[in-house]
Amino acid sequence: MRYISDQTSVPVPFILHWGTREESQLNLSPFIMISHIEHKTTMYNALNTPGCPNKERGVLDPSINKEKLGMLYAQLARVLL
Repeated sequence: MRYISDQTSVPVPFILHWGTREESQLNLSPFIMISHIEHKTTMYNALNTPGCPNKERGVLDPSINKEKLGMLYAQLARVLL
């Protein structure tokens, strides 16, 4: 994560605490606690049809601007790569 933070502009959360299963309160599994990264929206909300309730399965907005769609997918590809 430090490498990603140093070499890219991708926001990286700060690790607050981590531990093994034996160190977790409920002894369920290893865990990691990280800081929250502020963001304006989610990819789901950016691509979803306007007015579609979040409880329903999202549907790609049929009237989405092709430039916006390309920009969103390019940003996602940069993060993944």
